[in-house]
Amino acid sequence: MASRDALRSLAATGIVEVRQGAGGGVRVANGNLERFGDALAIQLQLLGVRDLEVIEAQMALEATSAELAAFRSTTSDRKRLRQLVEESADLVREPERFTESALGFHLAVAEASHNRILVAQLTALHHVLKPLYARRTNREVAARVVEAHLQLLDRIESRDAEGSRRSMCSHLEGVRARGFARLKNKKTRRRPA
Repeated sequence: MASRDALRSLAATGIVEVRQGAGGGVRVANGNLERFGDALAIQLQLLGVRDLEVIEAQMALEATSAELAAFRSTTSDRKRLRQLVEESADLVREPERFTESALGFHLAVAEASHNRILVAQLTALHHVLKPLYARRTNREVAARVVEAHLQLLDRIESRDAEGSRRSMCSHLEGVRARGFARLKNKKTRRRPA
């Protein structure tokens, strides 16, 4: 019974495939970044990671993604990024949809890095970040985000890797400073004397 439950759990997370009938059995599943990202997001939530931890990880991962996107992005990657910025600009009055679009831009930057590990990790982080950002998004915030995304896209399109990194870091640091200042205070108070 315990082994059957374990196999069901492994199959549910996409690690193994269970096939019935002739030639059936248990096999290691093919890799799937979406399932990995979903599973990692669930684990992060189960661990109870703090908001500040997630934002710090986002800053580290996305700075590298932006830098690599400047080197590796294709014409179609850059076209997709431009479309997402335009879409976001049209949604500044709709916080939830804007947040989804803006996070889509960030994920598209990671995809333009052509590094699957970064994409999987950011997919997981975005599951955790979406509710945090949606609560803090208004028209003013959305307008600043669109401007920051345009600046980043300009750096990526000009193949300025260091400028792309700096632009992403500046953008995310601004988001953290304006919207999550209370998280720094919590972190400071939790330190042992």
